[in-house]
Amino acid sequence: MPYCRMCGICRKTQSFILCVLGCVFLLSIAFYCQLNYKLVKTDGHGQSYSGNIQQNENDFQIPVSAIYLEERSDSDDDLKWIQEMSDIYERASLDNSHINSFVKQNNSNEKCNDFHSSFKENLHHVLNYPINISTKYLTALNLDRSKIKNTTSKTVKSNYPTLASGSSSNHYRELQGLIRDYHKNMLPLYPNMKLIVYDLGLKSNQLNQLKKYCRCDVRQFPFDSFPKHIRNLSSCGWKPLIIQLLMREFDFVMWTDTSIRFNGNPLDKLFLEAKLVGIQVMSNKGSIAVRTNERTFVALGEKRCLFDYPEVGAGFVIITRSKFTMNAIMKPWVSCTLQYGCLDFDNSKSYIACPTGKKQKFGSCHRFDQSVIGIILRRLFNYKSYLCQFDIKKIGSINRGDNVNYFPK
Repeated sequence: MPYCRMCGICRKTQSFILCVLGCVFLLSIAFYCQLNYKLVKTDGHGQSYSGNIQQNENDFQIPVSAIYLEERSDSDDDLKWIQEMSDIYERASLDNSHINSFVKQNNSNEKCNDFHSSFKENLHHVLNYPINISTKYLTALNLDRSKIKNTTSKTVKSNYPTLASGSSSNHYRELQGLIRDYHKNMLPLYPNMKLIVYDLGLKSNQLNQLKKYCRCDVRQFPFDSFPKHIRNLSSCGWKPLIIQLLMREFDFVMWTDTSIRFNGNPLDKLFLEAKLVGIQVMSNKGSIAVRTNERTFVALGEKRCLFDYPEVGAGFVIITRSKFTMNAIMKPWVSCTLQYGCLDFDNSKSYIACPTGKKQKFGSCHRFDQSVIGIILRRLFNYKSYLCQFDIKKIGSINRGDNVNYFPK
């Protein structure tokens, strides 16, 4: 009797034809199951789920695995950007030179697991941050699923970004120093670079002078459109909101605090890196775990002992409009900003000053917008965070308190 090695259910059979038909039948069943997505996967946290996966368009918590499997016309687009970012991460070398000189501040007894081993797992973690805000904000800011799809359908066409900043009355002269450098050091390199300045509480005479001499677009920040805690200027919650407001209009944005100064060196390489990865932020030295309040880690479902690594500087952010940046960076950053108790919280002003030396411990102070973007980017890029960071010394400096009288009186 012929022996069928192709099929586990046929040990011996009178007919080779019957064996082949049996295998075809089994393959048909397997193919049917695959089409219906009756799969069992892990959710990135060690838990498993099974059954059909459904997608809610306005649901912020979209598992990466659901993006992979959903039976929709745009699933291929989701799979594409996830794979592209994973490839960029996996191809990059493991370069810890930017943290070799960093002295960890872990003086607690907390124990942490490491970051997930793959980019996709860490991306999954970020997409599932337990933040719950009204969908009206996400829709208005083009951060709901359909708006992200519509606004990111095209590649970045801008050669260089739109420059943006914002100021209240106490930073007005510092702002003049930034505008001076924009006029003298940026426009000669990029003649068509647009500058947009948001009024965060300027006096009427300052606003009039700004409009007269800035050669920029001056806009009023819409505080009334957001929760009242955004009016706490020291929390800088308005910053990620401004960036996202601009991302609705432009595909390439460069935010700078009023203290940023440009030295006249070209930024072309930095622009290219931002287009490749999606975002570039300043590197920094302070510990994320030390300079972030415990309430922020709890709100995001993260353990602070995992983030005893250098923070990033949110005072200089270059970002492109892509499915990756909108889903994995801007959406969680903005959502945490809008949810009170995440970026900002009760008595937060008492955590602004950061101690130094031996007085440092986890949660010693809080960096608000900088803390949140630091957690997001460290989770996404972890030991390859150099991919999204740059050294400002090559193109300029941070000159806090550099009050300049640039405009004519």
